[in-house]
Amino acid sequence: MAEDIVVVGVGNELLDGRTVNTNLAWLGKRLEDEGYSIARSVILRDDVNELSRRISEIIRDKPRVLILTGGLGPTWDDITLQGLARALHAKLVLSRSALRMIRSRIRGKLTAERKKMAFLPEGSRPLKNNKGTAPGVYVRKGSTRIVALPGVPEEMMDLFDRQVLRVIKGGLRREVRATGRMTVRGIPEADLAPMIGKVKDAISGVYIKSHVRYSEVGLSPIEVFFSSRGKRPASDVEEALSSLGALVTAAGGTTKIRSSPPSSAQ
Repeated sequence: MAEDIVVVGVGNELLDGRTVNTNLAWLGKRLEDEGYSIARSVILRDDVNELSRRISEIIRDKPRVLILTGGLGPTWDDITLQGLARALHAKLVLSRSALRMIRSRIRGKLTAERKKMAFLPEGSRPLKNNKGTAPGVYVRKGSTRIVALPGVPEEMMDLFDRQVLRVIKGGLRREVRATGRMTVRGIPEADLAPMIGKVKDAISGVYIKSHVRYSEVGLSPIEVFFSSRGKRPASDVEEALSSLGALVTAAGGTTKIRSSPPSSAQ
């Protein structure tokens, strides 16, 4: 079965601990809010051979959407488009449209480093970057829509909201889903775990995940997330919230519930 959305983050800094991958967290939340889910995420180093090999592997799996973040800039190690071009068996060619976009964003000379950002995989088109210089890139390979975005969060987010989201909506159907959240206090997570298991077994199709806010020392609050994509997601989540709440109360704990309305398929 084809994956819906795959995200690839590019950059040594993401693997060396110098930069936290906030782009992935933002994309995950943004897509969930719109009724979509990331099936898989990979982080790759600035190595053109590794990029080409891994992107080729992902494309062979035929995801509906592949999002690449990072590596579109003017420096020597910004090689995402080179790796993408190799994976597509395409040449890097100068895009006049991308060049015009870059010219509109710079002050001073069009240096070789700046011009580098206008070389895109053959058959792709640039996406205008209103927050920075490097254009984003959109290309299709078979049934897979591929988008490359700058790694700078402000630029990535703006491009995603203005241009990429409509690409996703054009290729994917939103899921009908509902979510809910519960804060549990007064019992440790180890005691909560079998209660969650009992509710999951009783209500098919509901996903339940707990996260301790700090640690078990002093019985820290536990955040519990619920979601359902079944035939009746809202009622399934409500039933799961109610059932787990009753079990927690019976064990001497307390709960606070927050639920969300279901999203609609489009």
